[in-house]
Amino acid sequence: MRTANTEFKACDLSSRKLWEIVAGLDETAPAQTELEEAIQELAERRHYLNELKQIGIYTLPKD
Repeated sequence: MRTANTEFKACDLSSRKLWEIVAGLDETAPAQTELEEAIQELAERRHYLNELKQIGIYTLPKD
């Protein structure tokens, strides 16, 4: 996800782009830390939580 001139910042990406990274729909394979940052950012935004749960990489907190 990083190029020679840029650093990966999950907070700068749209939820859609983060989902593409997490779901493996992005053309480039993210580093493990980038993948974890993308998952965390989506969780904090509360976007795609059901999808993350369905693919087994996030557990919804109990209310």
